[in-house]
Amino acid sequence: MSKEIELKYLVSKIPENFNEEIYIDQKYFNPKGKEEYLKSLFKDIDLNTINTFRLRTITKNNKTTYILTLKSKGINYSRDEYEIEIDEKTYNLLNKDIESEIIKNRYIKLIDSYKFEFDEYLNLKIKLITLEVELETETNIEEDISKIEAILNKLNISFENVTFDNRYKNSNLIKYFG
Repeated sequence: MSKEIELKYLVSKIPENFNEEIYIDQKYFNPKGKEEYLKSLFKDIDLNTINTFRLRTITKNNKTTYILTLKSKGINYSRDEYEIEIDEKTYNLLNKDIESEIIKNRYIKLIDSYKFEFDEYLNLKIKLITLEVELETETNIEEDISKIEAILNKLNISFENVTFDNRYKNSNLIKYFG
């Protein structure tokens, strides 16, 4: 398990000269009927504490990997995240009862000590670009926010902090913008 501490912004554009591009297809599924199988994969997790069940295919340099992620409900900026790489057979087994799907290109730009992940969504009715920045700790969150927003200003990118706006959670994007 890890703690995901994340800021999320609605942004006007993707900067030039990014370090890496990744294609992501992520699906959110209903765990009903799959509980025992999920417990076999995540032995020490109380599934009642989980509110996000996600499958991902990540394609980078013509290589595809399959990822299963479980996330708890967030408190402030953080939440528990459990993630494992799975094989294609397990992916296909869990790839039923899909509630929503998001397809996006992710552009990663490393700036100072931050990893900026710009997501360009490909299957929504509107043009939407978000930025996610994961932090190591919430200790200096206001300072981190200030530094990140200064970087966005320097890059001449308009932005709005949507960290606590549920419409911009990936699992909700289809519901609001699909």
